[in-house]
Amino acid sequence: MSSVTPFCGRQAEIEQLSRALDQATTYETPISVLVVGEQGIGKSRLVSRWIERLREQACEVRVLSACAGPNDAPGALISRLLAQRFAKEQGDVAALRPQFEAVVGDRRVAEFLHFLAPFLAIEPPDNAFVRALREDPTEYARIGRMVLRRFIELDAARGPLILVADGLERADDESLSILYEFAEQLQGAPVMIVGCARPQLMVAHRDYAKFEGEHVRIELQPFDDQEVLALCRQLLPGLSPLPDALADAVLQSTAGSPLFVERFVSSLVAERVVTRDGDRWQVDHDRLDDVELPVSVQDAVAIRIAVLERREREVLERAAILGSVFWRGALACMQRFEQSAAGQPIWPIDAAEEQLDPTLAELAERDYILALPDTSIAGEPEYAFKHNLERELLYDRIAPQSRARYHRQVAQWLETRLRTRNEDQLELLGQHFELGGASQRAAYCYLRAGAQARQRFSNMRALTFLRRGISLLTNDDAPAKIDGLRTLIAICEELARPEEASRCAEEMLQIAWLFGELHHASDALRSLGRLARTRGEMTLAREQLMRALALLPQEGAARRVAATHEELGQVAWAEGDYPEALSQHQRALELRRHGDDQSLVARSLIRIGRVRFDAGNFEMAATRIEEALSIYRALNDKAGVIESFVALGSVHRAQSKYQRAFELWTNALHIAHETENRLSEARILVRLGEAASQLGRVREAEGQLDRAAGLAEELGNQALLIEAKRALSETYLALEKIDQAREVAEQSVGLATQLGLRPQRARALRALANVEAARNEEGPRVRAQQMFAEAIELFEEIGSYPELARTLYAQADLFDRSGAWKEADSCRKRADGLKH
Repeated sequence: MSSVTPFCGRQAEIEQLSRALDQATTYETPISVLVVGEQGIGKSRLVSRWIERLREQACEVRVLSACAGPNDAPGALISRLLAQRFAKEQGDVAALRPQFEAVVGDRRVAEFLHFLAPFLAIEPPDNAFVRALREDPTEYARIGRMVLRRFIELDAARGPLILVADGLERADDESLSILYEFAEQLQGAPVMIVGCARPQLMVAHRDYAKFEGEHVRIELQPFDDQEVLALCRQLLPGLSPLPDALADAVLQSTAGSPLFVERFVSSLVAERVVTRDGDRWQVDHDRLDDVELPVSVQDAVAIRIAVLERREREVLERAAILGSVFWRGALACMQRFEQSAAGQPIWPIDAAEEQLDPTLAELAERDYILALPDTSIAGEPEYAFKHNLERELLYDRIAPQSRARYHRQVAQWLETRLRTRNEDQLELLGQHFELGGASQRAAYCYLRAGAQARQRFSNMRALTFLRRGISLLTNDDAPAKIDGLRTLIAICEELARPEEASRCAEEMLQIAWLFGELHHASDALRSLGRLARTRGEMTLAREQLMRALALLPQEGAARRVAATHEELGQVAWAEGDYPEALSQHQRALELRRHGDDQSLVARSLIRIGRVRFDAGNFEMAATRIEEALSIYRALNDKAGVIESFVALGSVHRAQSKYQRAFELWTNALHIAHETENRLSEARILVRLGEAASQLGRVREAEGQLDRAAGLAEELGNQALLIEAKRALSETYLALEKIDQAREVAEQSVGLATQLGLRPQRARALRALANVEAARNEEGPRVRAQQMFAEAIELFEEIGSYPELARTLYAQADLFDRSGAWKEADSCRKRADGLKH
């Protein structure tokens, strides 16, 4: 039998694929084709044959293809497609640059390389904007996907592209989401996206095929009898017509599955029912009557494995350890390990190794493996299993003890060949060490992969690697585990996973305590304090931060001491204790002025400016913020410039300099647009919307806040979405759109409750109470009082006295409308007292 499966039938499906490509190229628009069918129905072979035909016709298209794996990290399928696009240049920035220049022009290369770094296994260039985006992984990922789409558009303008993604039912969610975006959002691009998937994809991802753009779905059906027999004749050339007994056996057993037909015929060859005579095949009818025919694909595969000679089976079992693709050098290495363990002499190379190449050639001839034309490891011939079912069965047959030993041998061989290791290679090493029982070695590989992903701002990949690495470490590896936990805490905070961040900080604190590592214990306590503050648990936050400070020595810990004072200042600020907040931030600033990181100095200045502002000292606030602005401008830190403009705008608005405030915020909005920092854009729009509403420009406010809410939802920033909806509720109330105001206020309350964000819940409750109070009916007024009371209680627990004062004034207004003037006066007096 041929090592390449012959193609049979499917002409209508071939034409469907060709028509889709014609549509994409004629109208320069993306089109998606999803080929769906059960295992072995011929999905991959159909697409492969269609591409072969395009090349035979000299069709000028470029094809990038990749297959999803069952345990892929987020975005792995897309990374493999790009790896095909850049081939040997993958991971080499210098080699990638000319490729990018040819597509995007020399002025934009740095921008594209930076944002596509997570997909290209490179470290992006560092700059202030990059550092700012690192604090917002959602925004960084969103911009990266947008830049990726733009690159595909520009690349397709140079010639049509076909992106083939196989095994989509195994693909990770991020890769599926990006392919979905390609199909819907690419513009003016002759791109055809071809996906192959089993029906499970439609169960796990029901919306995947429901594109708004052009989409074709091809459902492959089993072969009919004539197609089954035609495939048999192609597999067994010269055996025509097929003997009736053989034809009946194939038709009864294969259920129209092309893969089963091929495996069934292979099992007949293995059982010597069908034998070759020169260029022709012949049937042994006596053996056909006597042999037990397979009744499933698994049975056919088992027969194929059973007829292997011992030497052949050992080679394939060792190859199965490496995966679907393997290298000749790894097999030779594993064989030497076994010979060494048996006490055999190491030189010269013995007969068993000399037989390795003939054995591989024989296995390729008998359709078990394929010799690949290229290799991913220089100088090492590379092979692949023809069918993964055979590899899986071979792997399962290996005794667990032998399997673990083989995995360790493979990992050690790979270490000698992979000199510079990217994330994927480190992950591969980690998997082999882990399966080989070398947990510590595996953990170090995963932690290094996580660190590389973190450097490239690929936080979801880093999260996956770090979790795996940390889970394999014990306290015997305390330094490595503490470093991994510290990085994981930061990532979890950036990805809004506070519960996991808290668990990691607690574990880090426990390990640091065991070994008396005071600096690390202080870091863990500072993280716990910061997380408590974000939940509105101010007393707990202060306790944790004071414990963190107490652990630090007077000398040699200036950065940690400054960071802890800054966190204490943030707690005091949230509670309205401005003298204490100012004192803490001043201490942090003094320490940072003696350091070498000016961006940290600017951050302290901004914090001080905000405290001065809330304390009513607008002139001092402006001075500090302008000093921070000058530093950010010198550093070309555009995110810092935005933050400074927003803070200065607030100062000017409080001084009734409305025009100046709007100019600053508008400038900030322009920079956010320019740098495509949509998170900053959403935050600025909330501020502009609230200000416009206060100025009576409620229609303008409605539009700005609606845009802000849409951006926050798109970015997945739940905290900002809560604030945008709360502000939008207040604007709807000013427009007397009571029903809409109540709806978005309820959404804000519900989301804050769901996320456990007490400060945001209290503010949202105040907004909803104001909506209910405006209805001027007994029932709504009672509900409004209940909501005000709950909001007041929350602000008291949190210690947020400025917000408490605002809520008391709002409650006093409701008492006035209800005729309860004594209660109203009491509320106002209490609120006035909180301002002093």
